[in-house]
Amino acid sequence: MVLYLFIAAAVGVVFAAVRFILFYNWKIIHTAFGYKEYSLLISNLEREGVMYKIKTIIDIDNPDRTVIDQKQFDIYVKKSDRHKAHQIVKKIYNNRIYRE
Repeated sequence: MVLYLFIAAAVGVVFAAVRFILFYNWKIIHTAFGYKEYSLLISNLEREGVMYKIKTIIDIDNPDRTVIDQKQFDIYVKKSDRHKAHQIVKKIYNNRIYRE
């Protein structure tokens, strides 16, 4: 039992280290809920030339959230592009480009 806990902890540390390395110079700028909001934001980031990464959050406690219109998308940009990305998000929501 102790060996199992040790192995599980080691695997957790490895995954945390990999995630830290992959997202070290990246900062989250927005969490989009649903594909419509996600695609609108991504298309605007691409148009302005901002590089981004996506982390999709899967809710295993609620299987209905795995449907693409209910997924959570965390959107990350490079630290150097953070200000530009925040301006894009602000423009989208202040100008009411995004409408349900």
